[in-house]
Amino acid sequence: MKSLKLDWLPNRMARAIEWSAQTFGPGLRTVALTKHIRKELLEIEAKPHDVTEWIDVVILGFDGAWRCFVYGPGECAMTDADEAVTGELIKKDQENFARQWPDWRLSPAGEPIEHVRKTMTWGEANPGASADLVAKAAAYGYTKEDVARHVTSKQILDYPHNLVRAFEDALAKVALLEAQIEAERKTSDAEATRLEKLADEVSLDRDRWAAKNRELYARLERIEQIAKGQAS
Repeated sequence: MKSLKLDWLPNRMARAIEWSAQTFGPGLRTVALTKHIRKELLEIEAKPHDVTEWIDVVILGFDGAWRCFVYGPGECAMTDADEAVTGELIKKDQENFARQWPDWRLSPAGEPIEHVRKTMTWGEANPGASADLVAKAAAYGYTKEDVARHVTSKQILDYPHNLVRAFEDALAKVALLEAQIEAERKTSDAEATRLEKLADEVSLDRDRWAAKNRELYARLERIEQIAKGQAS
């Protein structure tokens, strides 16, 4: 992992701290800041691709952080708050990088992914059932080492159910498509039947007209014969 390069941050923080203190006044401003953050979070939900809304939350977080150092129990000097916030950010990053995290691919979509609160061995995570769960994990493609490091018993037990739900969703979509296809087929069959019936009616009418024509010609022939007989 690349080393952190935050040389620019103290200068940015020093300028922001001076501006914030002059613009918004002294004190923790906890209630005001948290209200403002909640407002920005709603705007993020409405426009998740608008990076400026995310940056607004970052700025508000930094504002709350320096106020904690200056007006909190530590009573840090305002001139030192920029370095204090930068140091705390680096410390927090290092803590997160060193923590144990669950496999994001096995985490429920739309839910926060939190770090494992303590490093657990496989036996601690699965007391009395490790052999059974290791067998299940192996069936899903996990090794025992994978399970011991990354995968909890709940994730293993939930995994097949998640697959079943995904399979059921896929079957539901297939069933919907099949129903649409069947409806289209029925519509096509009905249209074909209507056209066949129309063709039959046309064919019947044609036969009727042909019979009428034959009858008409026969009458004309008889009239001609009668006319010839009278003339002679």
